Amino acid sequence: MGKEICRKFCKQLKLEVACFIPFLLRFWLLFVINVQSFGEEIKEISFCYDGSKEGYRLKSEVIKYIQAKSGLECIYFCMIKDESCRSINFRKSPISDENCELLKTVDYEEPAQSLKKDENYDYYILLQPKRKTPDPIPSNAPAEITQQLPR
Repeated sequence: MGKEICRKFCKQLKLEVACFIPFLLRFWLLFVINVQSFGEEIKEISFCYDGSKEGYRLKSEVIKYIQAKSGLECIYFCMIKDESCRSINFRKSPISDENCELLKTVDYEEPAQSLKKDENYDYYILLQPKRKTPDPIPSNAPAEITQQLPR
């Protein structure tokens, strides 16, 4: 009789432990997710880009050099890191840490020979959000006064 009670108790204990483990795993998983996202603001980001120019690089003024894991990450950084960024060159095989070039201009605003074939790079254009075209410096602008007149 004592053995039978012990067996029932062990079966009941095994059942409770078996039910408790999935609960414990779920709790642990939620805890890990919350710890990893602690302090990070989660927000929806929507953007559109043209990445059809694989194997090309735009020779243009670089705003900033940064590190990116992919062309998509590079164009994402273009959108969030600098409001004047409108396109990027992404170096596929990084020689240095800075394999993402943020650019102010797009290929159709530059001379035709500025977009060069280069198998090490992919060229992307940020389509949305639409960015303002950089203001050109007017050639008829008055010269800056650098000398003060005597009083």
